Amino acid sequence: MLDQTAEKVFASILGTHQIAARITDNVVYCGEWIDREPQMNRGIFHLISAGSCRVEAQYLAEPVILHTGDLIVFPRGAPHTLCQVL
Repeated sequence: MLDQTAEKVFASILGTHQIAARITDNVVYCGEWIDREPQMNRGIFHLISAGSCRVEAQYLAEPVILHTGDLIVFPRGAPHTLCQVL
């Protein structure tokens, strides 16, 4: 779980847009890894708190590289894959 400060920041940002969010995981990866996210019936987001990752999805023209502090949002819960930067 993220610390209370991160929760307050998200509440402030999302509250401005009348959106509610719940942080469910704070995953730390190392070595070779891949995380396939299925289609969801709700929006989801990933906030990169340290390091970098690669995001791939069928609807993206090319993979996106995210770094510390980057936020990516899938407002309709589209399937996507996160993995280590190659």
